[in-house]
Amino acid sequence: RGADRAIAVCDSLRGVLPALLAVSANSPFLDRRDTGLHSVRTEIFTRTFPRCGVPERFRTWDEYAGFIDTLTRMNSVVEATQLWWSVRPHHAFGTVEVRICDAQSTAAESSALAGLMAACVAQTAADLDSGALDGMEPLRGRVPPWFGIWLPDALFLAASLVLLRVTTVGLPTGWTHQLWRL
Repeated sequence: RGADRAIAVCDSLRGVLPALLAVSANSPFLDRRDTGLHSVRTEIFTRTFPRCGVPERFRTWDEYAGFIDTLTRMNSVVEATQLWWSVRPHHAFGTVEVRICDAQSTAAESSALAGLMAACVAQTAADLDSGALDGMEPLRGRVPPWFGIWLPDALFLAASLVLLRVTTVGLPTGWTHQLWRL
């Protein structure tokens, strides 16, 4: 329904990303060693690649396109697909890509996770369309520097709750969802 809507969905989904990473956490090992993290992939990507992680908030497509244009003029990227953010609009399809999750061990787990991500995107779009999110402020600006330190603790607290089989979790947009063990 338009590029500005895709940006609004991306902006609103920023608050749901920790829960999505928590339920998908599936990469505790690096070089055959247990890292003590449930998702070492996230740490590697956000610390190694400067164009990874949770993007800043863009209020409109024009604001987003201006940012991409600046990066292109500065030779930081050749095109927008070189931004490997945890959530981003897809330029060719007009859809929203959620990219924060770990790969899953089985097809059934992958399907369940894909369904959860699709439901989060669809619910966010429906809430935006209905006005249910009017007056609610998505996370502002860039994620603070301590987010990378705080995020794993919050994510894996949520992940441990998910392991209880079924847990009711209140997500930042005000929805309450039952998350089934994947």
